[in-house]
Amino acid sequence: MRATLTFDLPDEKWEHGAALRGRDYRLALQTIAERLRDRLKYGDLGLEAEQELDDLRSILYELVPDIFDE
Repeated sequence: MRATLTFDLPDEKWEHGAALRGRDYRLALQTIAERLRDRLKYGDLGLEAEQELDDLRSILYELVPDIFDE
């Protein structure tokens, strides 16, 4: 399959940049999700800190539900 994206530059400069860096954004979000998981699983956290990290992780998965799908 082949896809072509077309942008009306300079008006769609932000969209163009986001499309070019989409892979980097996805990798960054995956890294954040993995680090949150590691901190929750292996970190020596208090109950309040653990709940905050778990809440952040839930928000991340809500916003990007397919974060680990290929």
